Amino acid sequence: MRLHYPIIIGNKFLKDLAGSLQNLNLTLKATIITNPVIAKFYLKVVKESLLNKGFKVSAIIIPEGEKFKNYRQLIKIYRNLICERLDRRSLIIGLGGGVIGDIAGFAAATFMRGIPYVQVPTSLLAQVDSSIGGKTAINLGGVKNLIGSFYQPKLVYTDISSLRTLPKKELYNGLAEVIKYGVIKDERFFQYLEENIEKILDLDVVCLEKIVSRCAQIKAEIVQEDEKEEGIRAILNYGHTLGHCFETVTNFRYKHGQAISLGMIYISKIAQKLGILKKEDVERQKKLLQRAHLPISPLRSFNPQKILTTLEMDKKRRGGRQRFILPQKIGQVIIKDDIPPDLIKEVLAR
Repeated sequence: MRLHYPIIIGNKFLKDLAGSLQNLNLTLKATIITNPVIAKFYLKVVKESLLNKGFKVSAIIIPEGEKFKNYRQLIKIYRNLICERLDRRSLIIGLGGGVIGDIAGFAAATFMRGIPYVQVPTSLLAQVDSSIGGKTAINLGGVKNLIGSFYQPKLVYTDISSLRTLPKKELYNGLAEVIKYGVIKDERFFQYLEENIEKILDLDVVCLEKIVSRCAQIKAEIVQEDEKEEGIRAILNYGHTLGHCFETVTNFRYKHGQAISLGMIYISKIAQKLGILKKEDVERQKKLLQRAHLPISPLRSFNPQKILTTLEMDKKRRGGRQRFILPQKIGQVIIKDDIPPDLIKEVLAR
């Protein structure tokens, strides 16, 4: 599968990464950006792969967590890239989950006005979603992904064996994005998840390859049609508009997948109240999220007015109107920008 660049998905082949990089026509100088947890498991094998093919390799390790996806860590990355004397044909490798992919990609997009980068996603969330499509960003002022750019990688290199070292909670977080794809685009895929969720949770290799490949395929097709999110790409934000608010107002105490799960629950209830979505489809989604160990109700209620205020900072607003992705049925969604604020407050208050 290609989207101007290869998306390679396999099992136990991280040691072969350098072989794929040799086809990119770059200088043999690379910097790996990762965090301490991922470094413990995978930094050595990636470095050795590159060194064996003649690359000069350095590594930048930044703290783990969404709150560290900020300009302070970005400046640290820039300074390291300058010290290593990277040029415009050198390479940045983002080795890790969504946070690493976002900040590594944004560093690549802005250093020397853009240098090549490669995504090596190690979390399910990154493998099925954030590593594909070229969205790069950092957080600012507590607002998620406020500063960023669209900047496509040269390669996405996904080794599903890395999921075996993933904490269970992070696996659950990734499943929120997986379920999202079924709701927005593919009812048969949603049904496959319903039938195989326990196998997926047990890290069945066949199931993992299927879900990672299908999600990557759906996202690639959508992004290829609408790279800059002017139209259909917006449907990938199903659950995210409110979900990002939940992350922001709780200072990221909710993991991304947990917040997106709640976002999908709330927006489907809004769709039901508008007469767009049947109750049985609301329940199907709710049950699958619950079986995936994702929250279907918050630990404590959100302040509706605070959520609405946070929505005003959303970068996806158009002409002062907030766009929401509402499901019509499992496998089909619509984009609406005329949802009454009072209805949002009513659903949030419950």
